[in-house]
Amino acid sequence: MKRRSLKHRMLMVLSASILMIFIILFSAFNLIMQSFIRKEAVKELRDSLTQVQRVVQVEFPGLDKLTNNRPVLSDLTARLEEAFKGRLLLAQQNMAITDKDFNLLYFNPSWSSKEVQEKQLQKLLRQLSLKNPTKNKPIRLILNNKSYYAAYLPLKALGKEQAKIVFITDTTDMTNFSRSINRVLFMAIGLSALAALVLAYLWTSRTVNAIKKLGSFAKAIGQGDFTKRNMSFKDQELQDLSLDMNHMAQRLMDQDNQQKAFFQNISHEFKTPLMSIQGYAEGIKYSIVADNERACDIILEECGRLSEMVNELLLISRLDNKSEAFEMAAYDLKCLLSDTLERIYGLALAQNKEIVLSLPPAPISIWADDEKLSRAVLNLATNCIRHARKRVDIGLSISNTETIIVLADDGDGFDAEDLPHLFERFYKGKNGKTGLGLAIAKSIIEAHHGTLTAANTGEGACFTIKLPKK
Repeated sequence: MKRRSLKHRMLMVLSASILMIFIILFSAFNLIMQSFIRKEAVKELRDSLTQVQRVVQVEFPGLDKLTNNRPVLSDLTARLEEAFKGRLLLAQQNMAITDKDFNLLYFNPSWSSKEVQEKQLQKLLRQLSLKNPTKNKPIRLILNNKSYYAAYLPLKALGKEQAKIVFITDTTDMTNFSRSINRVLFMAIGLSALAALVLAYLWTSRTVNAIKKLGSFAKAIGQGDFTKRNMSFKDQELQDLSLDMNHMAQRLMDQDNQQKAFFQNISHEFKTPLMSIQGYAEGIKYSIVADNERACDIILEECGRLSEMVNELLLISRLDNKSEAFEMAAYDLKCLLSDTLERIYGLALAQNKEIVLSLPPAPISIWADDEKLSRAVLNLATNCIRHARKRVDIGLSISNTETIIVLADDGDGFDAEDLPHLFERFYKGKNGKTGLGLAIAKSIIEAHHGTLTAANTGEGACFTIKLPKK
């Protein structure tokens, strides 16, 4: 399936948005204008009808046989003309007097506007009659593409309707004015839309080019080029993304270097026992070794060392891949520490060293995998025993949010150059073994959502484990 470019999609969305805004504005303006014209025309018609009714009632209360009384019609029209003289109207307003069937009886040409002549007035009256209007209710009429509003007031005498006074308001000028504004509005919005599209094109081009640069960087990272790139973007999100990608590249470079060092270290670590095993095996085969029993003991010892290394490598690999199952349950950390340290008291006694365990009186409950947490503590405690002169202190305390285990020895402490690398795999300081024990301990503690740190106390070295409270 052919996919559209991001730039094309962004421009399409912006164009559709601009078009929608234009339609909404155009429609809203026309609705408001039409509503305004109708409202004002209706208002003025009703005002005119009210004033006419007042004049008729006061000055012509006894209208009778109005259809045959031309002088009365002339006087009434002249009086109405005088009453409406000087009024400020929304549009052209015209008046006529008709019989009760809307047949034109009289209108004053001098008062009527030039645009509405007698024939047009008769056509409008016929339209009005066909709509069955009610008194005082304005009705819209259309004639020759012109817009009008009309309303009438009945003239009664002797209780019967004798005639009608009809007012017709021509709103064509206002409608044309609205159309003129529409044209201006259309041009203004069109120019604004064009300018917006140009700006949108420039903006999308800049954004897409920035994304292409980041994509090129990601492709290079995928191909193993972790070189950092100094990229500067005006948009904060893109700048943050470039910084994150540089950070990711640095992390990948570090991991790549660690992996290479890992394979070099593991090759070196496996090479020594394998060479020893091979040498003694060949010595036994060719009867070169005088003490075969001693040679077999060394072979078994080296095989045990290799087996231990393989098991530790498998464990740390499973921890890294999150494939090692953790059977979490609630445990009393005091009992867990006591049971764990009992397993290495013999090691400490064999080296004439003392383990001092300080525990609080109250139980401390945590959520943990007891076997793996015990292994982490054992790895740290054996390291302390190995480097201690006479004593290893192990303390347990609790804060508001954490449980803290401190393991300290009275040895020489860590060398300054060793401290940053203590938990790296295969990194061995003085008297180190495989270089995996501390790395395993750190992975187990972090899997328990805790932290493991190392430091010098001035009187030796110490490890600090912080675990969240249950």
